[in-house]
Amino acid sequence: MTIQTSFSYDNFPNLWDEILSHASTEAKRDVRTVSRALRSAIDRRVRHLILTAGPPPQSEEDLDVADGAEAAAYDWRTGLTMPTFPVLQRIGAWGSEDDSFNCWGSNFDIVVPPWREQRALTRLTGIVDFFGYIHQWLHLGRISHLFTHLEVLRLTQDADGTFLFYLPFGADTVVLFPSPKGLEANMANPICKGLSGGRNRAEEPSILDAFWPEPPQPSELLVSMLPEAEPEMNPPLDVPRGIPFGVHRLVVNLDGHIGNPATSFHFLYDIPEHVAEIVFVLPHLTSLSGTGSVKGASAVDLVEVMRSSTARHTVVGCECVGVANFADEVREALKALTVHEPHLDVDYSIDDELTCGMSGWQRKSVASRAHALSHDIVFWGDHLTVPVPQEKTLSLKQKVDDRLSRLEFVTVEEYRRRVGEEAAALHLIQYPGL
Repeated sequence: MTIQTSFSYDNFPNLWDEILSHASTEAKRDVRTVSRALRSAIDRRVRHLILTAGPPPQSEEDLDVADGAEAAAYDWRTGLTMPTFPVLQRIGAWGSEDDSFNCWGSNFDIVVPPWREQRALTRLTGIVDFFGYIHQWLHLGRISHLFTHLEVLRLTQDADGTFLFYLPFGADTVVLFPSPKGLEANMANPICKGLSGGRNRAEEPSILDAFWPEPPQPSELLVSMLPEAEPEMNPPLDVPRGIPFGVHRLVVNLDGHIGNPATSFHFLYDIPEHVAEIVFVLPHLTSLSGTGSVKGASAVDLVEVMRSSTARHTVVGCECVGVANFADEVREALKALTVHEPHLDVDYSIDDELTCGMSGWQRKSVASRAHALSHDIVFWGDHLTVPVPQEKTLSLKQKVDDRLSRLEFVTVEEYRRRVGEEAAALHLIQYPGL
């Protein structure tokens, strides 16, 4: 008696996985309708995508077919990557999402797959990683329309420690992995050669003074890494500096190096009101069950980006810091920062224990700086996310108490239970084993 075995995914999962690894986007879309098992197998491949850069263009002629973000699927449970698309979609330097973009075929012939075939699968993507620095010739924002149900966007570091330092588009949760070296980490990458000349702003008033009024304006290094704004180019090669609307939670994973993450991501100095929570992950973790480690800790540097007037600040993993009462150090550092920072909604003429503890010169100086900041924000209002209060209603002590009330400390295990296993893996670990 012969028993017939169907060629189903349940019976031959390894063989089907090999087939799917080499299948075209169109084939994956069609195969997905065959059975529930195949549908689940394909959905797993597009659930979490890691986007990496192709080689940088060597000349202006290369821009027309410039390599863009290549995609691979990622499984957070196993840490394995799998081929997802032969190409996601090569992103040309010119044009819009309605244009046909150049795309390399398997034999390096130029083919033009329709956007519809891409969207059939990328609409199922919930998590996207930008892995390493992707050169400025590519308009990454133009693939945002492919990811219509994006939940998490992560900016992770490659093997050389480089990273994408801006948000090309948003998601409900954005996870950042700053470098201890800040933007200097990118400059060693060959992709960044030729950027040292920077953007020409000699005849243009800079709005950066208003963006970051209390720490000094961003370094020339940030300006130098932004692409040159040349009027004859259409559209101008520019990148966003802010946090897109729709981002509700920021996770800043310091990976054991507790410093100022804004040296890597300057937009952390300008938190819009739609961001409800900023999570700071302190320890380096290689697995959810592992023991976290911290190589260096500076509470003063950490609180530099805790300037939001509305967002909650959640600090994860103080128990891993080899400093007694580190949470108390963070509270004291945040209090000191708030006292010395000018605030638009504080009436410095109100006497309380903090203003009365200042000298007359200190009190007058901080009030003067707050007044100057208010004028700057009104002048640059179209470029900033900081709201301008209509009237000064708070005392300085009320301002300090409000910030401290929005500061919370939780252990790694508490955070893991709070957000669930998958979210914890995405927030707490860059990639397992690294």
